[in-house]
Amino acid sequence: MRLSARELEIHDWDTLLLEAGLEPALKQETQLRAVYSALADSWGPELRYLAKSPEEDAATRLYHEMTQVYSWIIEQTI
Repeated sequence: MRLSARELEIHDWDTLLLEAGLEPALKQETQLRAVYSALADSWGPELRYLAKSPEEDAATRLYHEMTQVYSWIIEQTI
């Protein structure tokens, strides 16, 4: 069953990946799957709404990992 647009207004990366039909492609990307899993696991309110700026190293790592996953999603959907 497909979720409605309203039901997709969520932060659950696994649900969004499944609904976008990208889960099978990600399963074949071993290295990216590890990056994706780490990000999906940490993408909670405590990360999204930090009261203070993260340490520079952590912010840089997070940026590079998110950019890598985002670029892969774009490649899969174009």
